[in-house]
Amino acid sequence: MNADAVWVQDSGRIDPIGLQMVDLQIARADGDKAQPMVTLPHVEVAEAAVDLKKRTLAAGRIFTRDGRIALVRGADGRIDLLDTLVDTLVDTRVDTLDNSRVDSPVVQAGTPREQKPAVDSQPTWQVDLGDFKLEGYALDFTDFQFSDPPAHIEAHEISASAQGVSTRTDTQAKVTFALLWSDRGHFNAEGTLTPAPLQAELKIDAAELDLRPVQPYIGQFLNLTVTRGGAATQGTLKIASSADQATNIHYAGQAALNDINAADSIKNRDFVSWKSLFLSGIDMSSAPLRVDIDEVALTDFFSRVVVYPDGTTNIKTILKPVAEDGPAGVRVKEDRSGAIRINTITLQGGTVDFMDRLVEPNVKAVLGDLGGHISGLASIRESRAEVLLRGTTGPQIPFEISGQINPLIEKPFLNMKIVFANIDLSAYAPYSGKYLGYELDKGQLSLNLDYHLENNLLVGQNKVAVDQLTLGAPVKSPQATKLPVKLAIALLKDSKGNIDLDLPVKGSLDDPKFSLGSAILTVLQNLIVDIVSAPFKMLGALFGGGEELQYLQFEPGSAETTDAAREKLVILAKALTERPALNLDIQGRIDPDADRNTLRRLRFERRLKNIKLRSLGRAVPIEEIEISPEERSALIRQAYEAADFPKPRDDKGNFKAITPDEMEKLLVTAIEISTDALRQLALARANAAKNHLIDAGGIAAGRLFVVDSDIQGGAGEEKHTSQVQFKVK
Repeated sequence: MNADAVWVQDSGRIDPIGLQMVDLQIARADGDKAQPMVTLPHVEVAEAAVDLKKRTLAAGRIFTRDGRIALVRGADGRIDLLDTLVDTLVDTRVDTLDNSRVDSPVVQAGTPREQKPAVDSQPTWQVDLGDFKLEGYALDFTDFQFSDPPAHIEAHEISASAQGVSTRTDTQAKVTFALLWSDRGHFNAEGTLTPAPLQAELKIDAAELDLRPVQPYIGQFLNLTVTRGGAATQGTLKIASSADQATNIHYAGQAALNDINAADSIKNRDFVSWKSLFLSGIDMSSAPLRVDIDEVALTDFFSRVVVYPDGTTNIKTILKPVAEDGPAGVRVKEDRSGAIRINTITLQGGTVDFMDRLVEPNVKAVLGDLGGHISGLASIRESRAEVLLRGTTGPQIPFEISGQINPLIEKPFLNMKIVFANIDLSAYAPYSGKYLGYELDKGQLSLNLDYHLENNLLVGQNKVAVDQLTLGAPVKSPQATKLPVKLAIALLKDSKGNIDLDLPVKGSLDDPKFSLGSAILTVLQNLIVDIVSAPFKMLGALFGGGEELQYLQFEPGSAETTDAAREKLVILAKALTERPALNLDIQGRIDPDADRNTLRRLRFERRLKNIKLRSLGRAVPIEEIEISPEERSALIRQAYEAADFPKPRDDKGNFKAITPDEMEKLLVTAIEISTDALRQLALARANAAKNHLIDAGGIAAGRLFVVDSDIQGGAGEEKHTSQVQFKVK
């Protein structure tokens, strides 16, 4: 070290000073001289002056080159070089100022910090620097605070210059700064700097800044490993501060993240990549917070979405849990108070690779050719950004997303339409086996979704169209629904093989139990339950006749269809024609009282006609025989006299004289109607309905099944009437 100075005792000045240091090293406090923290091969100070009374320091010129700085930040956040310098400045006492040259001095830390004497509070020194120049420096920074292995950042060819730097108020200096980042990228800054109050305006030019060295910092928030990629920016940085206002940092320019590839740190698989993410027209400030971007362009991007066997997704596992309290116990709270505006977001050449490993075999789908734009995004309540995104799923199967969004306000807004057309369901066959309990032979799906979100209230319309959905063999699955899925499909599928569903959903995002996916599944399940538990209600709503379409009413004792019954059969035939997958069970029923009494009456009338037929002496169809009122009493008396059943007698045992009306009652009551007769009546009713559906309705006989008759008739509220009951299957 060489130093020349003149001491002016009366004035307290040291003037002029010339200083040169060669091979200065600052070693670590542990005495490891082989790895010095600072190596300064060459430092020159010229035309310097110190005024101890006025506390001023001036230097005409400072020049240094080829320095090496190695910094280590420990797990406790302390940087070793700063600790050493503080220890040295406080504990080292300068006893003499030698004019001789000293080569390769080594400075080490002194006593521990807890033994340092208190530093007196002194007025601020005034510093003026005419010309400062630094060349050829290198920085090696190792950071153990956030990760092990630590972050390791290297910078080379560091250069800096400043002219006219001063701590005097409103003194402006010209500054430059440049470095090579990790042997690859470069960073350059040039402009003006005012230390007091802090003001700066710097033109920034940076390119190919390798992101891999900062991976440990990314790893604090994401289970994501950046395996490739670089950052670049060009613009103007302005810093403005004053004593009574917060410091405002303003940046205007453009930026890019290029050739990015990042992998899932847990599963070690590619997660996201893109060729270019370019931001142009950046205009942002910190106080108050404001972000204004003219255009964001993302090209040739890829993302992988995986559902793992335990039900988790790689998107969820990528995000590391954040404690409710942030660093130093500060509670983390989302801040939407800043003004944000993005004029246009453009997407081009995107691919999303989806795999669901929750089912076997795994389901794989690819959304490709993703492209479109989002325009007019802003963080003001009235703003609505227009969205139009298009792409394909599978081989040339298009989809489109369009509408308006505003995700930047406190309660996000969304009014969105999503349209998928003709998705081949064969790729999703494992879902059918697991959740429906049947193999999926074929089918195509089209979706037309319409969602509106405002004030945290979500209202959605899900229009679903399925074409030629065909289930195959049963699959044993504990997760399969117990609902009669095949019947539901048969009820929903029309004559062209189409199923059209409308699944409305509604819920509040303020409800922690609300989930869109579960809401849709609940609506779908309720729909299936409704249609399979009341199928004729659905058929009646579609084709007419209402829920009463499930039965035909007959006159007691009769199997002849009425006009009202035939009208129902016409509607039912139409429903079966439009639902060709449906089959029909037909069951005849009786009313035990009404049908039995009517059958007795009918047999009694037939007995009277047979008596008259015998008296005619000629063959006449029994249906053509008519009995006049004058003939009826005589015929009843003949039937009574011929009847073989106990007749009423008087006290002497003689047959009691009774009127024709009384005879008729006894004759009718004595007629026995067997169970088989009732069964035959019920069967005749069922066959009458079946034959009408075949002959007049054109329904294939193979779809109509007459089942065992119900002649019990039920009781109470379940009491049956004279009818035919239908059941779809």
